[in-house]
Amino acid sequence: MSNANPLSHKAALKALGKTGARLMLMHDNSKPGGGGMSYFIVPGGRVDEIVAKSLIARPDVSEQNDGLFVGHPQTWQFVR
Repeated sequence: MSNANPLSHKAALKALGKTGARLMLMHDNSKPGGGGMSYFIVPGGRVDEIVAKSLIARPDVSEQNDGLFVGHPQTWQFVR
């Protein structure tokens, strides 16, 4: 997954709408020395933080609580 071309809002909605797709907050190497965080739709690609937050704010998107730390969601998907 490349950091070069994030998905547009429309493309992100389409990708997240596919069965089994999830929006995930992941560690990446976007900052010097590593330690960066980026949102990805899997499968699909990277999305900018503003697009990710607009997706998370939708009433038909819910957190999945399958992240590493309880109370700190790292994955979201459409409610089916």
